[in-house]
Amino acid sequence: VDGSCVCVDGWSGESCSVMPPAVCECGTFGASGGCTTECDAMDTCGGKGWCTMAGTCECLPGWSQENCSVAVEVATPCSCGAYGDEGSCGSGCDAADDCSSHGFCGVDGSCVCVDGWSGESCSVMPPAVCECGTFGASGGCTTECDAMDTCGGKGWCTMAGTCECLPGWSQENCSVAVEVATPCSCGAYGDEGSCGSGCDAADDCSSHGFC
Repeated sequence: VDGSCVCVDGWSGESCSVMPPAVCECGTFGASGGCTTECDAMDTCGGKGWCTMAGTCECLPGWSQENCSVAVEVATPCSCGAYGDEGSCGSGCDAADDCSSHGFCGVDGSCVCVDGWSGESCSVMPPAVCECGTFGASGGCTTECDAMDTCGGKGWCTMAGTCECLPGWSQENCSVAVEVATPCSCGAYGDEGSCGSGCDAADDCSSHGFC
């Protein structure tokens, strides 16, 4: 109603011009134009990272480069009952207790997590580097998910092994169609076919959204 674009079918951006990722077979990635990029966490990323929806490697802390093959120095956790970084300890934070032994205390006394752990106290387990089609925390790759099978080709598998559905689909396996507002291209703005003034879906929203 404010004349801005509301994108549909996975498109994004201010003018709905950013293509959505494709629903691809395991090990392939790309925009909706095609699944042309191959990436495998164990092969492409050397078991030191995960494949993003763009088919690139997101490396574990301590590893870098496109294929996560170069080790980089990570500050050593400080567990001397104080805070600091790279072994220089001050006061007010204990890495073993406050950071769950999965991080070090920064100069402000907050936790800086390592090895993929996250959260205020570094207590959230990182996702595991798994074979294609399996997911889980670092304790093991026990959850199976396949975009074409588990999510019915209507969504993608998240790092937790659950389905993230395309707009217009819902439920755990993206099997239930839900109503999405109809794009308005009558030279005005509105939703579900009710048009006002100030926005054109075809021009302003790249025909991939409604006003």
